[in-house]
Amino acid sequence: MRYRQFTPAPDLQHAVEHYWLLEGVSQGFERIFPDGHCELAIHLGDRVAGQPNTLWIGQLRQCVDIAPSGILRIFGVRMLPEVAMLAAPRIEEIVDLAGVWPGVPDWRQRLGSAASISEMSSLTDKFLRSKLTQRSPDQRVAGAVRLLQQHCRLDSVASTLGLSPRQLQRLFQAHVGMEPKLFARIARFQRALQAERTTDFNWTRIAHDCGYYDQAHLIADFWEFKGEAPTGRPVSAMGACLAAR
Repeated sequence: MRYRQFTPAPDLQHAVEHYWLLEGVSQGFERIFPDGHCELAIHLGDRVAGQPNTLWIGQLRQCVDIAPSGILRIFGVRMLPEVAMLAAPRIEEIVDLAGVWPGVPDWRQRLGSAASISEMSSLTDKFLRSKLTQRSPDQRVAGAVRLLQQHCRLDSVASTLGLSPRQLQRLFQAHVGMEPKLFARIARFQRALQAERTTDFNWTRIAHDCGYYDQAHLIADFWEFKGEAPTGRPVSAMGACLAAR
């Protein structure tokens, strides 16, 4: 399995974190976890059973199982959290991207014919400009996202940005598509998930380092967002690539 990521044009970096390309042979069942980001996923290889070839992956609140098969070639666009609702208002699940934006089938066809990553990136820059450059994210929301990813307390985030807790909640919901408290929990879960993959599985220490009150709260989040208790099991090659996003 080969995973690569690359940078969008400067005028899109207010909205797009990066592009990515995943290539290889499917190894069966995989699980996608909430991470506070929305993404576009374009299947250029064999089709994933039960899914369209072009996906808008909204703000997930629980894990989603997929069953890819055959040859995988998936091109992805990882959005910044603060532009989720600007890009596709009120879409919080996995849907066919062709039903969200016009021009998607033609973009996918051009991506499939591209001779290089550079050409794929240029095609995507051109396609996204008409979708993402008309509105800019609220810088207060962008600031809140970064602070919550650093596991700052909600009341501290609001005061740092000169907002009341209610103002922060309204702004965050309107731009990110979820409440700041839930986003903070998902960010904390992602830190613990990364620690699960890279440490010696001392769950008490992981819980403390990731900002959990105790190990029980960590386990509860794993059940809610991962669908199982923390295990420390090795992940598949595709799972490791998806986590690297």
